[in-house]
Amino acid sequence: MNKALMEHARLYVERGWRLIPTAPVSASCNGKRPLISGWQEAATLDLDVVSSWCKRSPNAGLGIVTGETYMFLYQEVN
Repeated sequence: MNKALMEHARLYVERGWRLIPTAPVSASCNGKRPLISGWQEAATLDLDVVSSWCKRSPNAGLGIVTGETYMFLYQEVN
């Protein structure tokens, strides 16, 4: 399990940001694709769930679910 990733997860959860596992960054994927189906409902604040995702997919990243439902809006600038 990636300790740095879990530390970031803890900080995000403390802020009330719901998390999902995302695909690792690769040449064919920018890492923003959810690794679980039903991710909108599966987004969690439970660090035990996040830890199980990290164990199952150690190279995965974390996504913060945004939008009106989650009271978290953002603007991406490229």
